[in-house]
Amino acid sequence: LQGTFDSLNPLVVLGVAPDAVPKYVQQSLLYRSADEPFTAYGLLASRVELDPDRTKLAFEIDARASFSDGKPVTADDVLFTFEMLKTKGKPFHRSSLAAVTKAAAPSPRRVEFELGNGANRELPLVIGALPIFARHATDAETFGDTSFKPALGSGPYVVSEVRPGESLTLKRRKDFWA
Repeated sequence: LQGTFDSLNPLVVLGVAPDAVPKYVQQSLLYRSADEPFTAYGLLASRVELDPDRTKLAFEIDARASFSDGKPVTADDVLFTFEMLKTKGKPFHRSSLAAVTKAAAPSPRRVEFELGNGANRELPLVIGALPIFARHATDAETFGDTSFKPALGSGPYVVSEVRPGESLTLKRRKDFWA
């Protein structure tokens, strides 16, 4: 990141944040391939379903997926993240996620989205690429504020040191689930 930073959450409107936290500390349901346009592979998701008319999308969360505090990643965490970014995220997320007509978790590891008329062909990839926040460790009231408190993530790294405006140090997790 050139210059300085005053937050660790690059997904909200306020502040300037490095993208290291959503890249290495948090994980998304899908990981987009850099050399295959519009292709994504399961990361937190072990299964993805998209109906032919692109109006219904579902993810099964890998049973091994866990946050760095040992708690499992659940469909409830996905719904929480969806709602937070839909209401407090950057304008891109707010407008994209507004096209979702319904989001539900029929089981602890399954999350389903209804995508309106299916016209937004990129919406399944947008949803799949959302870095998932832990509901039990994220304050919904202050989600949109700048903060140096690192998000609890499910990724291979944790934030070990923050020197505001200067550096961010990550530490490899020995207990990484994948």
